[in-house]
Amino acid sequence: MRTLIIYFSLLLGLSVTVIAQTEVAAFDHYYNVNNKKVRSINTLHLPEQNRYLILFKDDLRYTAYLVDADFNDIGEGLLTKSSFTMYPNIEGITAVGDRVTLFLSQKDHKKWKTVQFDFGKRALVESPKPIKFKKQVYLKSFQIKNDLYVLKMQRESSIFVLQKGLLDGSFEEIVFDLSFYDFKEGKRSDYTLSRKLTFANSIANTNVISGNQPLSIEAANSRLKLYPERQRLRLTMDLDRERTYMVDLDILEKTVAVTPLLMPQFSKKTGLLKTNSYINDDYLYQLAISLDEMVIRVHDISNNSIVKEIRTSKNEEIDFKSTPLIQEGGQFKDYRELDNTKQFYRKMINSLPAIAVFKDGEQNILTVGASETFQSSGTGALFGVSGAILQNGLSLMLNVYTMYSRTKTMRFQSVFNNDFQFVPNARVSENVFDRIAQLEESLSLTLDKRQQATTTLTRLKDGYLWGWYMPKDDIVTYYLIH
Repeated sequence: MRTLIIYFSLLLGLSVTVIAQTEVAAFDHYYNVNNKKVRSINTLHLPEQNRYLILFKDDLRYTAYLVDADFNDIGEGLLTKSSFTMYPNIEGITAVGDRVTLFLSQKDHKKWKTVQFDFGKRALVESPKPIKFKKQVYLKSFQIKNDLYVLKMQRESSIFVLQKGLLDGSFEEIVFDLSFYDFKEGKRSDYTLSRKLTFANSIANTNVISGNQPLSIEAANSRLKLYPERQRLRLTMDLDRERTYMVDLDILEKTVAVTPLLMPQFSKKTGLLKTNSYINDDYLYQLAISLDEMVIRVHDISNNSIVKEIRTSKNEEIDFKSTPLIQEGGQFKDYRELDNTKQFYRKMINSLPAIAVFKDGEQNILTVGASETFQSSGTGALFGVSGAILQNGLSLMLNVYTMYSRTKTMRFQSVFNNDFQFVPNARVSENVFDRIAQLEESLSLTLDKRQQATTTLTRLKDGYLWGWYMPKDDIVTYYLIH
């Protein structure tokens, strides 16, 4: 028998300013009658109907629940029949009314399967054979509201293919042809964007940036980034040392625009050089680093103007930092401060440098550094807490948080005002991911050596919904955290 405890209705317009976190609901995974070990939980908010999809995965199957804003069932949960061990990637979902289609793929994303849940009719349909995509390279999947989108590139071309997942498990395609733009820059005549995106015979790693939120350097270190919006997908590509390419794919009008934004040049020629960029609001932040010098440049995208540029050499103190030069994180949450700028530059250039920006009230917090992910068997830095980074387009927020709380990084942070002026003596304020980590750490202290909790995280209009699952009770306790 299902047990459901509701503490209050979770509304999108809710605003809590006095407390940072509130326990809102306890949800019973009542279909786990055989006590299967839960490997992952995904909670996705469906804003069109103000509902939640809760998806539990064990070693073989998925259990799905569709609930309203008070976590009451809309129909009962549904359990898949087949094993999906060959399709470990949860790419995303498409939802309309009481119907939800789940899209799964193999590790290399080349073969896909779907599961169609109809909670109103208590029906479930699993695709009989895999879906294959030919002559296309997978880049990334992401959610826009209730819909799955998949970005791919046509092989040996300058053509992006944006696919939208439909309820029947098929895809609707929009083709964006960038052949009109000359990406070869002195290379041979058949040089295409797909070749420019290829490094060491593999396609560039891709990060999805979902609005203004705290980020680890690990979540921002790719040279190809996607910024999904309601009717537009914006890409940034840092593929050479001269420029950042900004590409706007208009999903509604099916048009494409390419804007090259020049990278800052160094005061003297250098052989070893790495670059990256990041968009927040209408500003593009560029980072260029060598063993001798670092330059940060800010572009106003609306009028293509440069509003800020900062240069620092290896022999100078970085005078615009609000924190020390820190090396922190990893499996044992080690912390140490680096000795000097030269050492910091050397570590950055030997890793994956990145810049990320988070707007917190009147503060613009810049994080500059590089990252390296520690290897583990699936347990994060907190004892007894599942913290593996999943190949999972549905759990973007959990992946971003996991990287923030468990990744080893070298970094410093700087506080700037809205006029891009450095604020001396400003303190980098605690953010929502810090508060989630504190709650997670306090709950982990209640576990004994034989217990392991599983977590889930989704973003709402006014905060984050974080869940803590205890297998002995089969209960997910949800907290609203600001």
